[in-house]
Amino acid sequence: MKLILSTILLFTSLITYSQVCVYKGYVGDSPIHLFTEDLGDNEYASAIYIYDKYDTPINIEGYFRNDSLVLIEKEGNEEIIAKLEFINPNLSSDKLNGKWIKSDGTELDIKLTKQDDSLAGYIEVLQLESTANHYFKVLVNNVEVIFGKKSVRVYEKKTDRLIQEIDLAGCTYRGFRDLTIGDFNFDGLEDFSVFESSYAGPNLTSLYILWNPTTKKYFISDFHGTSLSFDQEAKLIYEENQCCAGTMFSRATYKVVDNEMMLVEQHCIQYNSETEDYEEVDCD
Repeated sequence: MKLILSTILLFTSLITYSQVCVYKGYVGDSPIHLFTEDLGDNEYASAIYIYDKYDTPINIEGYFRNDSLVLIEKEGNEEIIAKLEFINPNLSSDKLNGKWIKSDGTELDIKLTKQDDSLAGYIEVLQLESTANHYFKVLVNNVEVIFGKKSVRVYEKKTDRLIQEIDLAGCTYRGFRDLTIGDFNFDGLEDFSVFESSYAGPNLTSLYILWNPTTKKYFISDFHGTSLSFDQEAKLIYEENQCCAGTMFSRATYKVVDNEMMLVEQHCIQYNSETEDYEEVDCD
């Protein structure tokens, strides 16, 4: 079976506002940072935490129940690794204390202090996905959140050294899941994409930011298209584009030559109301 790396991120709704809070502290004796999103606004809770020693973000999702905030760390979608439990949390306070409870029952104290991470009207939002060597933060306008995404910052793991900042003006914000890791030019090296915008139906676009092993920097590629997916086995890029309430759609296949998308074939389909069926038409 062909291994398809899709750039489409699944989400239930576009975030209309996101209040990100950053906490610094300890799980037991291990220094961590905790990034929370919209805590207290509803029963669902979304967060990421990161051990400072490793700098690999860990997804934790949970709920408010019986005056407790419970955030759950899982292996894949099923096996529970640990729970972060906070009893009667005071979200207006600068302190957040609780327990880290491993699946075998081992408990460690959590002691956190809220940080003021605003930077001249912006806040850094940690991204869930990371490469072997880098983790990423998106710099977002903390007032105009949706259309205020300014840049992505690339940090070196273990040293926390800022190695690069890439402009993202015009991109829509989607919280902790703005960024996806993948090999988009099929060179065997890790790149990343950043969500750009969504359109009618399933259509969406992203920026594809490739790693240059010579300069040791990332660069924004000229890759473009709607709802791109990447076939790692065939080394092909597929594009799907729908419009007009599903009465028209196109499919295109590209190969990558010198970090450029080169069209291999394209098919355009349109609904014929007279025959009440779809038929292939010329692609204008």
